This record gives sequence, C-alpha cells and structure tokens, in this order.
Amino acid sequence: MPITFHMLEAGAKAGPELRQRILDALEVAAAKAEALLPPANIDAVILENPPAVIPRLGVGGYCSGSNALTVTYDPENAHFLSSIESEIGSTFCHELHHCLRPNYGYQLGERFVAEGLACTFEEECGFRTPFYAIECSSEALLNYAGRALLLLDRTDLNFNEWMFGTTYEKNTGEFPYQCGYSLGYALVKAWLAHAGTTAAKAYDVEAKTVLDAWRSGAINPAM
Repeated sequence: MPITFHMLEAGAKAGPELRQRILDALEVAAAKAEALLPPANIDAVILENPPAVIPRLGVGGYCSGSNALTVTYDPENAHFLSSIESEIGSTFCHELHHCLRPNYGYQLGERFVAEGLACTFEEECGFRTPFYAIECSSEALLNYAGRALLLLDRTDLNFNEWMFGTTYEKNTGEFPYQCGYSLGYALVKAWLAHAGTTAAKAYDVEAKTVLDAWRSGAINPAM
C-alpha cells in the first residue's frame, strides 16, 4: 500500500522536532494498517490547522476520496502534546479506512456503518476506542437508536445534528453529543461479532448488509 505523507510546513508553529515526531507516529500507524487492508495508493496531507481539530484531542481529519486524506493538528493543544502517538495514529487509521470504502453514503444508515467501521478499525490497529464512539450511551443511546432506526434511508436530514449532536453535554438533549458516531460504533461492533469478521476484512461491506441485520433483530446496537 503506497502511502505518501505530505507534511505542510508553511506558516506552521510546530518545529522540526515536533513535525518529525508526528511523522514517526504516522509511519508506525501506516505499518499497522498496511498489514490489515488491501493495497491502495494514498496521499496523506498533514496540516497544522487548529480550528479544524477536535478540541478534546487536538487532532482532526477527513477523507477526500479513495486516494487522499488529511490529518489536522494543533501544536498548542495540551491534549495533543501529551498523546501525539496515539491520537495522530488513530485518526490516520480512521480516515484511511474511509478511503478504502467504495462509498461513504448519503443515507443516515450508510453514515452509521461507515463511521462505525472506521472506529472499530482504530481498535483493530491497536489504538484505544475513540471517545466519540462511546460518548453517547445507556438510555440516551437507546432512545436515539429507536428514532434512528425509522430513518435509516433518509438523505434529507441535518447530518451534523444526527452524527455530532447538538450539545456538548454527555447523554443529554434530543441529539446527545456524538450520538451518531456512538450508535455507528455500537451497530458495527454488534454486526462484526454476529458475522464473525473484522473492520479490515469488511472494509467494503454494503451498508445494507449491516442495517438489515439490525432491522431484522439479528443484532441490537443499543443493548
């Protein structure tokens, strides 16, 4: 899997030592991912962009298609500085899994599956479960899942609400913080156990396969 890292330096506050530490962490993560996923040609842009990170991590990322991804970081974020190796590496693996999927999807259910697979792939690469995968839980997740189950095929929803939530308070409100990511993780985790497979092996599974298992009652992500 040819993965090329492009560390953008113009205007960056991070010095050479910190940039090298970031690149070293990415190389380690790439080696883990390469051992699990099929070959792919990926350009990975590493960009210092504080407004584009998750504040609790100091890192962010996004996939730009099947051959490109971006990992953003904030060199002045205390959370990032204390856990560069784990957060940079796990974010890279998350976005890499998105690159390998043939279609992220436009429906709510498809988004649950794509994000759930990416979160479980982080675990498969040896990283801890991302906080946003378990932020919404218990009764809040149960209530949210019940509403989402009726809308899995919808494409006209406010996906920022349905995926990220509308509050930073845990398990509160109509759309609890990180509700969509938490449900996607629970859904895929349950399906992987049911199907006896892994996120790496199921990188191209059709979302319908996972969602039909939920609809039929074969799995229950809110248990």
